[in-house]
Amino acid sequence: MATPATEPAHRLDELTTFRLGGTPAHYLRPRGYGELAAALHQLRRDGTPWRVLGGGSNVLAEDGRLAFAVIHICSPRFRWMRWRDETTLQVGAGMRLPALLARCARRGAGGLEFLAGIPGTLGGAIAGNAGAWGHDMAEVVSSVSVAGPDGSFAVLDADELRWQYRGLELGRRVIVEATLELEKRSPSLVKERIRSLKKEKISRHPVTQNSAGCIFKNPPDASAGRLIDECGLKGQELGGARVSERHANFIVNTGDASPADVFALMDKVKHEVKRRFGVELETEVRRWHAAPRVA
Repeated sequence: MATPATEPAHRLDELTTFRLGGTPAHYLRPRGYGELAAALHQLRRDGTPWRVLGGGSNVLAEDGRLAFAVIHICSPRFRWMRWRDETTLQVGAGMRLPALLARCARRGAGGLEFLAGIPGTLGGAIAGNAGAWGHDMAEVVSSVSVAGPDGSFAVLDADELRWQYRGLELGRRVIVEATLELEKRSPSLVKERIRSLKKEKISRHPVTQNSAGCIFKNPPDASAGRLIDECGLKGQELGGARVSERHANFIVNTGDASPADVFALMDKVKHEVKRRFGVELETEVRRWHAAPRVA
């Protein structure tokens, strides 16, 4: 079995789009499936809790020394794609979404255009069942290959996948690759759709500021952003965290925010929405507490 690829400590504020978060107990960047299996086996033997990081675009971690390891799925051996036929695609979990969309556009394979303008990796998009414009990853994923906490590997077919709104129930397993079923379309049509949706996202979202995307899930038959806006919370600040004036379901780091600032502002927003509308907002961003339960 390969030796786990432990590297010098990396602060999460260097690795996440929020530019926030402390230093994990261990930082591991496996260079392939063997090193990932070895890392999981070692962490399990040591009783060390762990978290998986992809593109870091949907993570908010506490500050300081964190009592868990981070497994970063980003090495070249997790960034690959292979066409099995004209529209069936196998993709490594570390593949960046913009690169994936560009290659699908050149191929004339449609179905992923809704991801236009969304940062991150395929693994993260699947784990969070990323979606926009009425579509999500559950529509296109036909199987997922995962590594278990004991280092074993398995393939989960479509009928075994337990999709949720903005989530996929995987237990303590790590996505390593997936098979996608796309649709044959003209390359020009796919490119135009990606361009149009990306332009629309840029016009609505604070893409030039540090954030982790939408902070809260949309309640049934409602828009979290609209509810927050109607509470008059756009522009509300706590420390260096601010509710975006462009889209109320984004909290941005104005440059000197702490995780505590963001957590406090999230709590304020939830309280105001509950007080005015009786709606309990559910967090969409992944909150990483400093001392999680042991894996």
